Amino acid sequence: MWLSGLSVKIDPVNMVLPAFLGLAYPFILLLNVFFIIAWLFIDKKFALISVLAILIGFQSFSKFFQINITKDKEHSIKLMNYNVRLFDLYNWSKNKTTRNKIFDLLKKEDADIYCFQEFYQVDREGFFTTRDTMITFLRANNYREAYTHKLRGDQYFGVATFTSYPVVSSGIINFDNDINNVCLFTDLKINNDTVRVYNLHIASIRFSYADYKFVETTEVLENKKEIREGITIIYKRLAEAFTKRSSQTRKVLKHIETSPYPVIVSGDFNDTPISWCYDSFSDKLIDSFKEAGNGIGNTYIGSMPSYRIDFIFHDTNFEVSNYTTLPESYSDHHPVTVDINLLKDE
Repeated sequence: MWLSGLSVKIDPVNMVLPAFLGLAYPFILLLNVFFIIAWLFIDKKFALISVLAILIGFQSFSKFFQINITKDKEHSIKLMNYNVRLFDLYNWSKNKTTRNKIFDLLKKEDADIYCFQEFYQVDREGFFTTRDTMITFLRANNYREAYTHKLRGDQYFGVATFTSYPVVSSGIINFDNDINNVCLFTDLKINNDTVRVYNLHIASIRFSYADYKFVETTEVLENKKEIREGITIIYKRLAEAFTKRSSQTRKVLKHIETSPYPVIVSGDFNDTPISWCYDSFSDKLIDSFKEAGNGIGNTYIGSMPSYRIDFIFHDTNFEVSNYTTLPESYSDHHPVTVDINLLKDE
């Protein structure tokens, strides 16, 4: 437990192995809970060892699990963060109505700000245009986009921010080490104040179908060579993602330091709360989940272990309430909403 907590202070660029301990934290926690229960039936004094281990790592536990009671705030800003997985463009869900279900959810939630990752737009006559359809039914119909790449000249993939507030300006932070990820910042006029919202999607592990299949079938594999090769590939993918996120995290945080406005940072971070990436952001900003969330708040849905990897941070100019991880599973991420209040200077 202690080593998992310590791993967040070690930049993966300098040493990548500790990052794997952070990834293993939920399993280490569950193992200690199991030992506590087991020792209570065998020899109670030994249960103290696991209790002590959890207490030593309590700071990590508080990032992983929360209990909060918050009240509604007047004049709050409702923000939704959602990795929409291209609105099920390739029919991963095997349900052709998924895109419309996502749209119905967005309309029902009626947020003031939406931060989308894996956003998809096609500019071709006769094809479904995501953006143009959304602005017809969303109250938050002002938008800015940042696309990482395109196919056939008219299909675009990236991030998008939709808002009901006037957009003052916007800009893009590109990542030199990854053409598939990007950060978009948008300055919004909210009453008499200007607020900067960062919408980011930083490096994913990019597991292939074969990698997922390997994880699911490892227990029945008998060929030791195949097992070694599969483990090696997964290790390399994880290590590469850890180091990419390190560089991207530093670049975004450096940009945040230059912001002349109060800051909200929302996005798919592709890293857990027990990671160098998360810790670097939480050193500078406040995690909305820790302030107003409940439970584990896992946001990733998939065959790999489920983690909270989508975060909404803010600086000290804000307070939050009603942090909610929505149950809908139309994407491989749960959407997250939170009410944010901009504090006034006395």
